[in-house]
Amino acid sequence: EATLARWLTRAADGLEIRSRQEAVTELRPKLDLREDLALLGEAVRAGVHAAELVAWSRRPALRVTWRARLLAPLLVLLFVAALVGWGLAKWPVSVVLAAVVPLAAFRLAHRRTAAAIVAAVDRPGGDLELLGSVLSRLEREPFLNLRLRELRGRMDVEGKPASRRIRRLNRLVELLDSRDHVLMKALDPLLLWTEQLSFAIEAWRRTHGPGVEGWLDALGELEALSSIAAYAFEHPHDPFPEILDGGADIDATGIAHPLLPETAVRNDVRLSAGEGCAVFFVSGSNMSGKSTLLR
Repeated sequence: EATLARWLTRAADGLEIRSRQEAVTELRPKLDLREDLALLGEAVRAGVHAAELVAWSRRPALRVTWRARLLAPLLVLLFVAALVGWGLAKWPVSVVLAAVVPLAAFRLAHRRTAAAIVAAVDRPGGDLELLGSVLSRLEREPFLNLRLRELRGRMDVEGKPASRRIRRLNRLVELLDSRDHVLMKALDPLLLWTEQLSFAIEAWRRTHGPGVEGWLDALGELEALSSIAAYAFEHPHDPFPEILDGGADIDATGIAHPLLPETAVRNDVRLSAGEGCAVFFVSGSNMSGKSTLLR
């Protein structure tokens, strides 16, 4: 909606207008795609908090070193090995207790960082899940128009679909939410579950966060083009204006406001500086349609 409003209130040059017209021409007969975009897009508009999502994607990186990401699974493996040795090889229980100490120390050292990551990803995770459903639909649609292909290309990350990257984050958040299970509550400290998943989520954000705003912008532009294509499909007799370069000429036959019914009174307008008619005065009584004609 914001993209469409910007287009309708800000003048574009001829090259940009023709580019939009060509994209709309391809989208016009794609009824299934436009219906899917309307349904999925409504869910995105209602459920995605774009400003908060972009702010989360841009926030400064939290300090999670590669050493911490490497050490966490090694400490868990050490604990599991000690536990297996105690159970099968009759190692003394002190070995298991000794393996628990570094787990506790690691958890204590990183508890604030992990808590901050977990708290911050709650709403963005849900927002990206909704966004991913729309991106996935667009990624399946073949486009011939260069502008549409470029827009879809902006949704790729290193040649791979953005929806696939988002599914990776969704999976991490789902695993994180499994901590609510009574069994995982007990295993969480021993597996460093929260820490490992929060580190992975932060790594995802650092890697893919810079692309989130671009995904939203590309989707907004595609939705705007789809909205215009819907109008063009429902009004097949309304032509696209031909944009000419090099002059401020207007030559229109039988024009009316696009949102008025077919019974609207249509007008011809011809303005051409080269032909001596550069100014057009519109007069009339109150509520006679002057502003509507100008629009």
